[in-house]
Amino acid sequence: MRKSRRAPASGGAAELRRRAEERLKESPAPGGGRGGSPAAAVDAQRLVHELQVHQLELELQNEELRRVRAELEAGLERYTDLYEFAPVGYLTLGRDGTIRQANLTGARLLGLDRSRIVGGRLALLVSPASRAVLDAFLELAFRSRSKETCEVALGAAAPPSSRVQIEAIADQDGQLCRAVLVDVTERRRIEETFRFRFTLMDYAATHTLEELLRRTLDETTALTGSAIGFYHFVEPDQKTLSLQAWSTRTVTEFCTAAGQGSHYPIDQAGVWVDCVRERRPVIHNDYASLPHRKGLPPGHAAVVRELVVPILRADRIVAILGVGNKPIDYTDADAGIVSWFADAVWDIVERKRAEERLRESERRYREVAEELRKADRQKDRFLAMLSHELRNPLAPIRNSLYVLDRAAPGGDQARRAHAVIDRQVGHLTRLVDDLLDVTRISSGKIRLQHELLDLRALLRRAVEDHRPEFAARGIELEVAPGDDTVPV
Repeated sequence: MRKSRRAPASGGAAELRRRAEERLKESPAPGGGRGGSPAAAVDAQRLVHELQVHQLELELQNEELRRVRAELEAGLERYTDLYEFAPVGYLTLGRDGTIRQANLTGARLLGLDRSRIVGGRLALLVSPASRAVLDAFLELAFRSRSKETCEVALGAAAPPSSRVQIEAIADQDGQLCRAVLVDVTERRRIEETFRFRFTLMDYAATHTLEELLRRTLDETTALTGSAIGFYHFVEPDQKTLSLQAWSTRTVTEFCTAAGQGSHYPIDQAGVWVDCVRERRPVIHNDYASLPHRKGLPPGHAAVVRELVVPILRADRIVAILGVGNKPIDYTDADAGIVSWFADAVWDIVERKRAEERLRESERRYREVAEELRKADRQKDRFLAMLSHELRNPLAPIRNSLYVLDRAAPGGDQARRAHAVIDRQVGHLTRLVDDLLDVTRISSGKIRLQHELLDLRALLRRAVEDHRPEFAARGIELEVAPGDDTVPV
């Protein structure tokens, strides 16, 4: 009798036969036949033995097949898990860009459930600006039959600013291609952050600190998809905020509240300074539900959600940067990007502040230098006037001394000379006293007290004080001031 046997993967037919023989020996022997020749009985016994061995061979084959099947199913399950939950997206695309198959990661990257993307065109899931790039890429992938790569921005179904890199290669018959989608959003955001840091350094060289902060906030809000942004300094006392800058959209579209350059106590601020109290980035994705939030001033932008990060130097908080009202919740990835960006920008901001302080110091120095030059010119004029005033009395005194040397003692000429000398010495004394008063005022020993003076009253008092002298000399002086008060 011819027997057909399939050898299991674990051994050949001889091994299978040997195992069946051993198992048959362990089984109880069957009963003998009922009559017949001894030869027939031997043949029958041999046939039964062969059948039993063959049956055992089949059972062993079935056991081996079940084991192999279990291993294959386990391998398939592992492969399916690897396929479905891979860190990259897998798509099978038709020549027209239709998605034939997709793993769970691919569906998640595209922003929709798998059942909604299979059967649809991939081009409809990327941004309109990237569709031409995708079409050209797929055409090249099917034509070249080699691996091709492109990068596209995803459409509205995916998170804002999402970008993926696609690698694809067509199969042998050229009707399908296998595509791998890699999320490069964070990589591009980091690259953009580095790029913009260098851009800011160039920008800072030709713009003011306010313009630099505004540009910083505009870029930060764009990176995170936020509608509003602010940047404030924390004073060295760690208790006061110096309100500095808001993003362009915040000022032009959302907020009319004043406050730039003003100082604000931290303990009176709202929940947006939680990052100062906790010394770490803070995310409020449900701002309205916060129990410790405070009211917003008139004209302030309404806040839906916010992300605020502190900037630390030497274990002290020097500034805070905040963004708000992203269409979807902020994530730890957003916090990481904003923190890195804020920290990197602070070095540029601090350098710009130092430059502005230096320019302000130079401006004050120039003003002081100009004041000193003015004072020096005034001093020269004063000394010229003083020398003139001091010289004027000297000539009459010298002349009077000349007269005294030649006049008779006690005579009219001598008396007049004495009178001239006395008058001029008095004038010199008053000049010296005035100089001493100026010195005392300059040194702070005398404080001038300014008050309004009625010039008419002063004039009347002066006339009355000198009227006896005028009368003694036969001089009649009449003063007729106007009716209006003349304050000096």
